[in-house]
Amino acid sequence: MADDDGFRVVKKSKGRKHRNNRDKNGSLVKSRNISTSYDSEKCDVNELKTKIEKCRQAKVYFFTKVFPQFCFCLELLCDGHYKKKSCCPAESAVGPDNKFKVIPEEPVTDIVCYGIGKLSSCPIARYQFAFLLLLRELLKISGLCFIYEPHFSQDDKVVVEELGCSLIDHNEEGKRRVENLTLFFMLHCGKPLYNSVLWANWGLGLSNVIILGNRFTSYQERIPSRKLREEASYIYNILPYTSETPIPNTFHHSDIFNDSGIHWFPREVLATVPETLWKDCAEPVYCEDDPEIVTSDVNISVS
Repeated sequence: MADDDGFRVVKKSKGRKHRNNRDKNGSLVKSRNISTSYDSEKCDVNELKTKIEKCRQAKVYFFTKVFPQFCFCLELLCDGHYKKKSCCPAESAVGPDNKFKVIPEEPVTDIVCYGIGKLSSCPIARYQFAFLLLLRELLKISGLCFIYEPHFSQDDKVVVEELGCSLIDHNEEGKRRVENLTLFFMLHCGKPLYNSVLWANWGLGLSNVIILGNRFTSYQERIPSRKLREEASYIYNILPYTSETPIPNTFHHSDIFNDSGIHWFPREVLATVPETLWKDCAEPVYCEDDPEIVTSDVNISVS
């Protein structure tokens, strides 16, 4: 049975342990079949757009928790590209007159979204996509919103394009280099995708990257150093030079922003990185059977 948001109400059963798609640090990973206990029935294009719009109405948490944190990070990263009237990132981003206290001045050019999941069958994906649309609107993104999800249905693709996003036509494995300040929207992706984004922009180019996704410090806390270096060397190597602010997990559905944070890489900090670290830049290669990433040589067939 599903509630109004499409989330299924699951009763606990004795003698069985529920297995979910989580990586080794406890964060939800959208794996190749991305079937979860939250899946709802398929819906057509118009119904899907209605469901996404309903998710957009859940703005209070986003305005008061996520957006202020994000703008605080941007202010630090962009050195004044944001005019901030409130004095603390925890303050509300919306005043009593429903006008924002944080005024963007052309900070982020583009958004790149990876691994959001099937919008037509996953309520978590719909909420995250709704927040993506809100971010694009509130930050007044001047460029494009690119998106790639290997499991998108045809209806998903139609809706994404009708709502103003540009589909990436092939699996980049996250290896996209950017020349302007870009937000990588990657909630609950696997470590390899974050690792690939870092590799593609390795060096001072990381100052153009903002990542909204799993907290890197959580990997550091929960995975032994040697293992993290083996599985995601670029995450491991950049951790000492990463600025991170966590997103409060107080949304009424706890699987939306759990264990998430905003990561950015100030140029003045990157300038202190030893040159030898930048030279260690071999392209990461992932196995086909890696549960945390769909590789470019894996064919996905979806309806």
